[in-house]
Amino acid sequence: MRKLCYFTILSVIIGSLLWGENQVKVIDHPKPLFSMFSDAKTLELNKSIEAINHKDLRFFAGLGSVTVDKAGNYYLFDFVHCTIIKLDQQFNYMTIIGRKGEGPGEFKCRPLRGDQITIGLDNHLYLVNLPGQRINKYTTEGKFLDGFKIEQIVPTRVAVDKGGNYYLPSLRGHIIDVHDPKMQYKKSFLSAGQLLTFLFFAPDPCVIKKADIPRYGRILYEFISSDELLIVDNYDLSVSIMDIGTGSVKKKFYVWDDYILSAYKIKLYQGKKETETGQVCSYGGAFSYIFIDNSGQIYLQLSDSNGEKYLCQVTRDGDLKQVYYVAPAEIDEGPPTFFQRKEDTFVGYTHYGLYVYKIKEEVKK
Repeated sequence: MRKLCYFTILSVIIGSLLWGENQVKVIDHPKPLFSMFSDAKTLELNKSIEAINHKDLRFFAGLGSVTVDKAGNYYLFDFVHCTIIKLDQQFNYMTIIGRKGEGPGEFKCRPLRGDQITIGLDNHLYLVNLPGQRINKYTTEGKFLDGFKIEQIVPTRVAVDKGGNYYLPSLRGHIIDVHDPKMQYKKSFLSAGQLLTFLFFAPDPCVIKKADIPRYGRILYEFISSDELLIVDNYDLSVSIMDIGTGSVKKKFYVWDDYILSAYKIKLYQGKKETETGQVCSYGGAFSYIFIDNSGQIYLQLSDSNGEKYLCQVTRDGDLKQVYYVAPAEIDEGPPTFFQRKEDTFVGYTHYGLYVYKIKEEVKK
């Protein structure tokens, strides 16, 4: 009896340490706010861009990241050719930016390291180069402007405001760290526990293993306006809009849907079993990517437990406006990562090319 009491007390202490430190609250039966997956419109492959008209770069060999500027030009980081390729709105070759090396504007390349390119609100092009642990800054014409060392060593991204300030995943116990245009630390936004509020169905073993800050892959963020940062939290399937002036969350809503929650539950269970058998937890969250179109609509990319891919269109007020099902197509690497909507088409990429999908009115059967 005494041993049982000791065991109970010890369990309570350990449990309180784990749950209290990580601020985890488990919800066994979350109530969905809506369900639209049964009415998902279909996206069908319409066009593939897998080759370019350039004497040295006749095809894409390893696209790791793609971004688009206000004029509609595309920038593709190819880690095999080790350069940034610029295309116009019609996907015609324009120029290459940067190259492999150690000099100004040059960078290191290793396959599948998670290097990211983005266009900042200041209309400059940025490359997060993880093998070199640095950020390079260019004009959209390709002129190298500056470069800085960074501390991040895992796949990450950067968002840049109109003043040229850098927003990076925090290394100081918060969600976001802000650095000035010379990469000097300025401030941090949101404590690490503020977004880590609760999980569904069962404790996430990736979280319980004493993570001081959320894993970078769980937090997705992008500027939704010049003074607002959109943050998608894969811990609780929430979307927050943060005022970058005050650091306060202006609006927060939850993307709870029967289908999303069921996929979440299956992935969480798979990650838990892998961790229990000593494997690396592969669970990376419900949403793999986000982008915002020119009208301010939010798109969340979801891959379910069957490998099927969806795009969820959400308004900034939290309304799930439409769900799109990505129809299977003969594409190397499987369905693309989407990053742009233009009228009735979506544009995405894999390692080997860009792909244009058309919206079909019929729903997924």
